[in-house]
Amino acid sequence: MSTLHSPLDVTGGSRAGGRTLGGPMLPGFVVGAAFVGLAALFVAGSALSDPGGWAAVGMTAAWLVPLVALVVLAFWRPRQAVPVLVVAALLPLAFGAWSLVDPTAARDWENRVGPVGLVVLLVVSAGLVTLGLSRPVLAGAVLLVVTVVPPLLAALAPGTGRGEPLSLALLTLPLVVAAVLYLVAGTRARGRHPHR
Repeated sequence: MSTLHSPLDVTGGSRAGGRTLGGPMLPGFVVGAAFVGLAALFVAGSALSDPGGWAAVGMTAAWLVPLVALVVLAFWRPRQAVPVLVVAALLPLAFGAWSLVDPTAARDWENRVGPVGLVVLLVVSAGLVTLGLSRPVLAGAVLLVVTVVPPLLAALAPGTGRGEPLSLALLTLPLVVAAVLYLVAGTRARGRHPHR
């Protein structure tokens, strides 16, 4: 039976690759994690105020349990988390494609059930932000795609206003910043260690 070890030791070096949590990687993690944490509090608080009660608890658990599972998987088992997170990243992209193909149906459905696009992005982003600690280039690239492409597709939809998709894009700007910081950190690390 193997023992779980954190991918980062107490001095900030990675057990597997000798990475340190310095440079742009730490600010990328802080910005991404702060956004995910604040957005999770907002979404949970919104559910507790409407509809409230046990329905709100169930709705919150429906996205909070997968969020925590992806974060734990990305932190403790980053190699196994990569395919899971890449497949999970297809969900916000699929929602963005639906918003492009049938914007009225997508908008009506979200108005009935809540901000599903934002919640799915939140869940996937939490795992990707955590994965960025061990795989910054991959996490940064996927995070950038899932943050930028869905609102862009929704904004390109014919006959729709640009305000709602662009407001989502502005809201998720901290995730874009985190993604860019991860990409910079990863390319700097590759420049120092070209054999990786």
